Amino acid sequence: MVDGGRYWLGVLLVSTLPAVLPYWFLIHGWPDFWRRLGKWPTLILQFGLIFALIGVLFANRSALLGRDLGFSYWSTALAVAIYLPTVALAFARARHLKWTILTGLPEFAPDQHEPRLLTEGIYGRIRHPRYLEVILGVTAWALFINYARVFWVVGFCVVAILLIIPLEERELLARFGTPYAEYQRTVPMLLPSLRHRGP
Repeated sequence: MVDGGRYWLGVLLVSTLPAVLPYWFLIHGWPDFWRRLGKWPTLILQFGLIFALIGVLFANRSALLGRDLGFSYWSTALAVAIYLPTVALAFARARHLKWTILTGLPEFAPDQHEPRLLTEGIYGRIRHPRYLEVILGVTAWALFINYARVFWVVGFCVVAILLIIPLEERELLARFGTPYAEYQRTVPMLLPSLRHRGP
């Protein structure tokens, strides 16, 4: 039962995460292009790409998972220890980051979804709680899943996020100007401050 659960969680992870991360790279890398293209063509094209990638990754799931390292009480305990604060972070983030922002609508359809600079709540302690949440979450999942190449997915995730953040921040600076520059100066990027430091 546990081994089957680990396997299917592994399949879910290796089939979806590498397919979803390019969405943010493309959205933040070329926001002007997507704005010109329009909301619905952008969503159709992007989600079509995501589902196509999921299909390719799912078809190659055995190669992507690699060798089963077996269930480990130690790695599972560590996974739980990492995942519990991740859930708390997710709840704190969800109070402010609505689905419209999460899907990037203010980036490529600002006329329909007014952009707003988030500085309240968890966003006064860390600029990118969603990315930290993803990094911690996939690390916890990988420790529980415990297949050799799943840890590569964690590495891919971290590298991809570190490449996406500068693109996103460049776009946010262009959109919000001085208020975002001040926010960057006072609030840490990925390591939360112990006190609220937002403007």
